[in-house]
Amino acid sequence: MDFGKAISNIRRNKHISIQQITNNTITKSSYNRFVNGETQPSVNSFLTLLQNLHVSFEEFLYISRGYKPDYFNEIAMQIRDATITRNIPLMQEIHATISTYAQQNPNNQTYLHLKCVTTLILNSLQNEPLDQESKKILLNYLLKCDVWTLTSTPFSIV
Repeated sequence: MDFGKAISNIRRNKHISIQQITNNTITKSSYNRFVNGETQPSVNSFLTLLQNLHVSFEEFLYISRGYKPDYFNEIAMQIRDATITRNIPLMQEIHATISTYAQQNPNNQTYLHLKCVTTLILNSLQNEPLDQESKKILLNYLLKCDVWTLTSTPFSIV
């Protein structure tokens, strides 16, 4: 994801001048180096650029992904929908995809946790006993969390 190019595209599409966007935050040459991928501004400068574009960080990420949702939010919505509609074949498909990603990316805990969640949901949808290993992995993770946050697309295990 090229943040500099995304900032430049948003600026041009909104017809905002470089001077308006930088507004004494960074120099014009620093802005151009950022847009060309040669440097990165400080977090404060970057957030000020977004503020001057009248774009939230979440909106910026959405735009920079080509107006596509974040993969994990997208998969969470699919899991939620398959659970609500009790669509076992779809949940099996989602589970197979996530399991493949978890196997290919063994250091990515998010895939492991999604695999455990989909395993437990499938167990529940199919009226099977819950997989004890999946329960253990998720419980250990949740108990070690210092902070829990609410996502925009929550789902629960029934």
